[in-house]
Amino acid sequence: MNNTDRNPLNVIFGAYLKRERNNLGETSVRMAKKLNLGESIYRMIEAGAVNLNINRAMLVVRNFKNSYIKFEQLSKYLVAAQVLEYELEKEKAKLNVALMAVSELDEDLMYFINKTADLYKIDYGTDDYKKNLEEVAVKEMGAFLGNEIYVPKTTIQFKETLLQEFLDIPSLQMPPIYYYLKSMMAHPLLHIGPVAKEWEEKTEGFTKLRGLYTDIELIISDVNLKLFRYPYLSEPKFTEFKLIFLTSENEIELKNRFIKKLNVVRDKVKLPRLSDIEIKKISFKTIPIHRTVFANEIEKLLMGRQDIFPKLKAYWSFSHDSGAEIGFVGGAEEPAQNYAINLTFGDSLERRQVFDIIWTAIN
Repeated sequence: MNNTDRNPLNVIFGAYLKRERNNLGETSVRMAKKLNLGESIYRMIEAGAVNLNINRAMLVVRNFKNSYIKFEQLSKYLVAAQVLEYELEKEKAKLNVALMAVSELDEDLMYFINKTADLYKIDYGTDDYKKNLEEVAVKEMGAFLGNEIYVPKTTIQFKETLLQEFLDIPSLQMPPIYYYLKSMMAHPLLHIGPVAKEWEEKTEGFTKLRGLYTDIELIISDVNLKLFRYPYLSEPKFTEFKLIFLTSENEIELKNRFIKKLNVVRDKVKLPRLSDIEIKKISFKTIPIHRTVFANEIEKLLMGRQDIFPKLKAYWSFSHDSGAEIGFVGGAEEPAQNYAINLTFGDSLERRQVFDIIWTAIN
């Protein structure tokens, strides 16, 4: 991401205010008066040159009445813009690092920054920047400010459905179910080699795969590719295969090597080679080993039962169309000794967010 002359969160918010003011048929002079602001200050806010003070939040909600702005969302966004300002002012702070810090504050903010990620890669003030600002970022700003529940809540829907199903269970069955669940929590599920292969091939409904690996060979070794051939890539509902590797190797060359080796394995077992559509779903990013900017986030992803697995080298997680997130950590001392442990549902959700923060922040 490139640094910009202006706080991009302020730029998006200002452009949004200008659009909504025009929709109301208001002049900037009249709107400034309604917000108890000087005319020049209000114009600078619309231009993204200064922050809107949070003490004007209620006035914005009241006077942009057709925009259905939620006070809590607006307050959250104004705070985020000021946090970004602070992060950018730090010595040698870069925009991608500052945005990552803001993303960690809240799930809504992380989702908004991910949805508007392309804008932060474009030089401020260019035609491409203006086009993306108007057609993507401002539209997303409206969704953020206008919805108390902004992040797609497939996960929440899943939990609500699960809760309702529990409430519908005959009460006589609840004690044994409760003790069964407790017993399951006490014994983490090991996810090893052929067992993992069979589970991936038989489970339907995968929509995304995320993964971070400290060792490239965990994915592209012959041993791994003989087991895992990623059949879900051909499913229409499966849309994203995102992997991050800690390596100095070129990510394009790494992806090409992976595809070439996978196709060789597929040929041997008479599976079709990856199509162009399937290849487009695959995205690799790399982080040079010597970089420390993501060290804390990577550590969070790879945390696990150190008493069981002394070295954790990998994190991966499947998004499921039910709304569930199914996460794992593991690794291997040798490719033939692959091991993994299944994360809890709550932990899977948290680590998915951490992964998305890293993914968005990588240049």
